[in-house]
Amino acid sequence: MNNIILLVNETKFLLPIIVLLGLSIIVSLVAKTLKLGFVPTFVIDIIIGIALKQIFFNETYINEYGSITETMYTIGFILIMFISGFDNNVFSKDIILNSEQKMGINIKRKVVLLLCFVYICSLITSLFFMNNYENIVGGIALLTIVISSTFAGVVVPMVKEEHLSKTFFGNFIIYFSTISELLSIVLLTIFMFIIEFELVRMLAYLGLILLFILIYFLNKVLNKSSKRITSGLTHMPVRIIFVMLSGCVVLCEVAGGEYVLGAFLLGMFLRKIDFSEHAIEKIESICFGLFAPIFFIIIGTKINIRMFIENPRWLLTVLLLVVAFVISKAPLIYLKKWYDGKTTMIAMSLTCCTLVVGLTASHLGEVHHIISYEFAQCIISASIITCIITSIMYESFFPYYLRKIKKQEKEIKCDYGSEEIA
Repeated sequence: MNNIILLVNETKFLLPIIVLLGLSIIVSLVAKTLKLGFVPTFVIDIIIGIALKQIFFNETYINEYGSITETMYTIGFILIMFISGFDNNVFSKDIILNSEQKMGINIKRKVVLLLCFVYICSLITSLFFMNNYENIVGGIALLTIVISSTFAGVVVPMVKEEHLSKTFFGNFIIYFSTISELLSIVLLTIFMFIIEFELVRMLAYLGLILLFILIYFLNKVLNKSSKRITSGLTHMPVRIIFVMLSGCVVLCEVAGGEYVLGAFLLGMFLRKIDFSEHAIEKIESICFGLFAPIFFIIIGTKINIRMFIENPRWLLTVLLLVVAFVISKAPLIYLKKWYDGKTTMIAMSLTCCTLVVGLTASHLGEVHHIISYEFAQCIISASIITCIITSIMYESFFPYYLRKIKKQEKEIKCDYGSEEIA
């Protein structure tokens, strides 16, 4: 490996891309050949990252290429959050009206109510980790946000792939995970704003609002005279998206918030103003074809297994955090009102899936001396373990439960219709 590096000069930045993407392709093909279809691709990528970290733990080129891989990781993170925001049209009235008319259930009201209870459960469970906080108030606030969060960027695609979005159950999971993730990122942004309050940050937020207004009017102009203005500029919408995305991300970071919030909000905003879906599809192919695999592999390299082996106390902390993630979603047992116990457990396990907020909160807590490096590692590891376990469970058992869910919803509709007649 070292000999190859010495021979390459101007193109050596491509080496980590070749290695990481190549491994992702090979291992994914092997998993497919061995009929391990129940293991999602992103889980395979995370496992590759964990293995690479242990194999090349002390190698110098890990540090040498750190800036390249971190850049790819950041771009992947931004694009995943942007697409996650665009894919989630949870504020569409159609979803709510469709649920009220067909099922007699208001998704928005139920999700808000259950999220309140989820945050209460998360707050209670975070109190059990007080010995790990360097700043007790900050530690409790951060861990509460992490435990209550759901990674919509993973959950929503899994739900849509199984055509579950055509059911009330699927729409509920999509709405819950999106609101949960958005609320968590907003709370993290408020948290950062409080501990780092400056006038320039206020101006950055104002700039973000003005940018959204500019995007709104720019989209209107392009829609009215798109043929005349964009004639011969086939890829213009893609360029516009990258410029807008970069602007939102930079302004969010300057404002003291999480840069992923800017990407997520831009995605939701572009969906709201009916921006070109064809351009978004191009961004999506770039994201999941190139940046997303590297993003998940780098996440795997962030787990320091040696630390847990050397000190079993931290391994126990990881297991307790995983239990806390599950306990926090206990309010979703309310779904048992309409579905059986196993289907309800599927909902709980899906909403336990968290990653983005765990990564950002652990970094934030470590930098501002709210939590220790070891506890930050525990949060990241617990988030990844939860994400892996819940996604494998879902992919393994869901095809059977899809039929059950549709059958149960037919019964709910019949009951609702009977109540109306009565």
